[in-house]
Amino acid sequence: LPLWIGGGWAIDARLGRVTRKHDDIDLTFPGERRGELEAIVEMLGGRVMEELDYGFLAEIGDELLDCEPAWWADEAYEIAEAPQGSCPEAAEGVIAGRPVRCNSWEAIIWDYFYYADEVPPVDWPTKHIESYRL
Repeated sequence: LPLWIGGGWAIDARLGRVTRKHDDIDLTFPGERRGELEAIVEMLGGRVMEELDYGFLAEIGDELLDCEPAWWADEAYEIAEAPQGSCPEAAEGVIAGRPVRCNSWEAIIWDYFYYADEVPPVDWPTKHIESYRL
């Protein structure tokens, strides 16, 4: 099951270092394979906690997973409305010395602009301001 790390962890993976404490792990998954992701979460002792307009939240132990689907678009998986290339096939990031797939820089920036449309930047939590600066 291919997964891509998103949000703050994607920034850290692309930089190859942890830049701040994280409250959750943003994951992008193939939308048509949601059942497989849910089965993995359950196998690891977790559960789906909440349905969201863009995906769902799951919990495994003390870890919160913020899960958003991507959909097959001719040659690759793409996040709906995000810039093309949002889910690169190659592992373009590194976390703890391990190569990982993560959302593209363009998708990360798009996500912050999308968030800015919903929440004025003056009201952003410090963690989002710090990540946006990077």
